[in-house]
Amino acid sequence: MHAQQGIHISAVLGLILLMLPWLVGCPAAPPIVREPVDFDRPVDPSLSRSNSHYRVDLVPASDCEERFDLAVYRNRAVELIAWDEAKGACSGRDIIIRYLSGQLSDAQLTALVRQHARSATATKP
Repeated sequence: MHAQQGIHISAVLGLILLMLPWLVGCPAAPPIVREPVDFDRPVDPSLSRSNSHYRVDLVPASDCEERFDLAVYRNRAVELIAWDEAKGACSGRDIIIRYLSGQLSDAQLTALVRQHARSATATKP
């Protein structure tokens, strides 16, 4: 009889030991403190900026404007892309791009725009 009780007690103790982490729970993890990533830092307002105007034809797609935005904004010197009122159209779109002229030349910006558009022509304001 004592042998059976010993088996039952050890089985119960084994079960308790297995369930102990679940019953107690995990201690709270310390908060992770990170520095802001590069694209999340504000740009110094004293840096020089320029605007360039373009007429672009984009690759036809339901999200052509968004695809172009995401591709061009990868260059951190591009600050803003302003679109004309023809929302949803992919051809003949007029845009103005504000960029940090100390970090990106007008020629580099034009090459970037042409890289991500079907065609692009610099226009006058």
